Amino acid sequence: PTFETDPIKSKREKIRYRDTRSFGYILGGAVIISLDFFCILFQGIMRDGMDYGVEAELLIIMLLLSPVIIGLTGFLYNKSKKL
Repeated sequence: PTFETDPIKSKREKIRYRDTRSFGYILGGAVIISLDFFCILFQGIMRDGMDYGVEAELLIIMLLLSPVIIGLTGFLYNKSKKL
């Protein structure tokens, strides 16, 4: 049978990238990268004669909790957009 219109193609044309479920997880990755950048930047600023163990510990905690933060950001974005 031949179809006059392809329903799959028409649905693909209407979907924007922000409306996909993966966009929230990409935002979570961007949050992790930006927080790690600020931890490293703050560690570089505080290097002059001060103990920067706190910043290093914060960076390690951020890296260990990054899957949780990415998952939580993606879940909350998808829930807010009702995807």
